[in-house]
Amino acid sequence: MKFNSLEEIYLFSLLIKESEIIESPPLGMSLKDEVLKIMPLLMMTSIYDCYTLARGCTATLSNFVKATFDAISKTYSYLTPNLWKETVFTKSP
Repeated sequence: MKFNSLEEIYLFSLLIKESEIIESPPLGMSLKDEVLKIMPLLMMTSIYDCYTLARGCTATLSNFVKATFDAISKTYSYLTPNLWKETVFTKSP
Protein backbone atom coordinates (compact mmCIF):
# COMPACT_ATOMS: atom_id res chain seq x y z
CA MET A 1 0.00 0.00 0.00
CA LYS A 2 1.43 3.37 -0.98
CA PHE A 3 0.38 6.60 0.73
CA ASN A 4 0.03 9.71 -1.38
CA SER A 5 -0.73 12.25 1.34
CA LEU A 6 -0.64 12.77 5.09
CA GLU A 7 -4.43 12.44 5.23
CA GLU A 8 -4.19 8.84 4.03
CA ILE A 9 -1.64 8.05 6.73
CA TYR A 10 -3.94 9.46 9.42
CA LEU A 11 -6.91 7.59 7.95
CA PHE A 12 -5.24 4.21 8.58
CA SER A 13 -3.22 5.11 11.68
CA LEU A 14 -3.51 3.92 15.25
CA LEU A 15 -3.32 6.00 18.41
CA ILE A 16 0.18 6.00 19.93
CA LYS A 17 0.17 6.83 23.65
CA GLU A 18 3.96 7.14 23.96
CA SER A 19 4.80 9.51 21.14
CA GLU A 20 8.32 10.18 22.41
CA ILE A 21 9.44 6.71 21.28
CA ILE A 22 8.37 7.31 17.66
CA GLU A 23 10.75 9.11 15.34
CA SER A 24 8.87 11.29 12.88
CA PRO A 25 10.66 12.31 9.68
CA PRO A 26 10.39 15.85 8.34
CA LEU A 27 7.60 16.37 5.82
CA GLY A 28 10.02 16.60 2.91
CA MET A 29 11.57 13.20 3.60
CA SER A 30 10.05 9.84 2.79
CA LEU A 31 9.45 7.14 5.38
CA LYS A 32 11.61 4.03 5.30
CA ASP A 33 10.14 0.91 3.71
CA GLU A 34 10.64 -1.28 6.76
CA VAL A 35 8.45 1.08 8.79
CA LEU A 36 5.63 1.03 6.23
CA LYS A 37 5.19 -2.74 6.05
CA ILE A 38 1.72 -2.52 7.54
CA MET A 39 -0.47 -5.60 7.47
CA PRO A 40 -4.01 -5.62 8.82
CA LEU A 41 -4.27 -7.54 12.06
CA LEU A 42 -7.06 -9.76 10.81
CA MET A 43 -4.90 -10.97 7.90
CA MET A 44 -2.16 -12.06 10.31
CA THR A 45 -4.42 -14.12 12.57
CA SER A 46 -6.68 -17.08 12.12
CA ILE A 47 -9.18 -19.08 14.12
CA TYR A 48 -6.29 -21.13 15.49
CA ASP A 49 -4.89 -18.02 17.21
CA CYS A 50 -8.04 -17.61 19.33
CA TYR A 51 -8.29 -18.99 22.83
CA THR A 52 -11.01 -19.09 25.44
CA LEU A 53 -10.95 -19.38 29.19
CA ALA A 54 -13.66 -20.20 31.68
CA ARG A 55 -13.17 -20.20 35.42
CA GLY A 56 -15.38 -19.87 38.40
CA CYS A 57 -19.05 -20.79 38.08
CA THR A 58 -19.82 -21.46 34.44
CA ALA A 59 -23.21 -23.13 34.64
CA THR A 60 -22.80 -25.60 31.81
CA LEU A 61 -20.46 -26.40 28.99
CA SER A 62 -23.21 -25.53 26.50
CA ASN A 63 -23.35 -21.92 27.80
CA PHE A 64 -19.60 -21.63 27.34
CA VAL A 65 -19.76 -23.07 23.82
CA LYS A 66 -22.62 -20.71 22.88
CA ALA A 67 -20.72 -17.68 24.20
CA THR A 68 -17.60 -18.74 22.28
CA PHE A 69 -19.60 -19.22 19.09
CA ASP A 70 -21.25 -15.80 19.49
CA ALA A 71 -17.87 -14.13 20.03
CA ILE A 72 -16.34 -15.75 16.94
CA SER A 73 -19.40 -14.99 14.78
CA LYS A 74 -19.21 -11.30 15.76
CA THR A 75 -15.73 -11.10 14.24
CA TYR A 76 -17.32 -11.52 10.81
CA SER A 77 -19.25 -8.27 11.29
CA TYR A 78 -16.02 -6.28 11.77
CA LEU A 79 -15.62 -3.68 9.03
CA THR A 80 -12.04 -3.79 7.75
CA PRO A 81 -10.47 -0.84 5.87
CA ASN A 82 -10.74 -2.60 2.50
CA LEU A 83 -14.54 -2.55 2.92
CA TRP A 84 -14.74 1.18 3.74
CA LYS A 85 -16.35 3.62 1.32
CA GLU A 86 -13.96 5.80 -0.63
CA THR A 87 -13.12 8.94 1.36
CA VAL A 88 -13.19 12.23 -0.50
CA PHE A 89 -11.11 14.91 1.18
CA THR A 90 -12.15 18.52 0.70
CA LYS A 91 -10.15 21.61 1.56
CA SER A 92 -11.28 23.37 4.69
CA PRO A 93 -12.46 26.96 4.26
